[in-house]
Amino acid sequence: MSRVATRAADQVSNFVVRNRKQVHGYYDYLWVWHRLELARWECSTIQMRTGRKRVGKLEVDHTVADAYWSRLVTQEIHAAGRGFAGSDLERLLLAPKGFETQQEAYALINSLGNCTLLDKSFNVSKSDGTMWAFLKEVREIKQGEVTRSDWQCALALPDILVDPDGAALTDIKAAILLRDSQMRKELGEFILGTRHRVD
Repeated sequence: MSRVATRAADQVSNFVVRNRKQVHGYYDYLWVWHRLELARWECSTIQMRTGRKRVGKLEVDHTVADAYWSRLVTQEIHAAGRGFAGSDLERLLLAPKGFETQQEAYALINSLGNCTLLDKSFNVSKSDGTMWAFLKEVREIKQGEVTRSDWQCALALPDILVDPDGAALTDIKAAILLRDSQMRKELGEFILGTRHRVD
């Protein structure tokens, strides 16, 4: 069992998705993670319905939308190119501050730390809006049955990920990486038997 636990812990530490269409690969990780804290599990079981669409689906989704993030990264790349004196080839390789390459910048949004597993009727990733734009239309939030702060706290989501308008790219990156690290740590503790499911 120790060998199995070691391999599982390595998998949790190293598994990374680079493409938005592949974030479903985090499903099993998130399925467990959402069940490791009572408040988190209670908030995770809320069926998040918006508008007239009442049929939801349990799926992995981004907190900061892929389209939203891609727009910010593209803006940063264009800003870095203003007044750039290098060659055209060098200009094509410009990356936003805090990233080695453009590909690294665009792919960061698909980190485990930016994902949740929710039963919902909307898809954040396909929009250019914030999570808060969807969340405030959920019945339980609108009617005050659950507060935004309680929901965010339970899912370890800071304000900057739920409503990143006006935030710097580097600050959003830092928040995603911090949450990613915390989630993987908790999953590792579950594998070692020091943290348990509450469902």
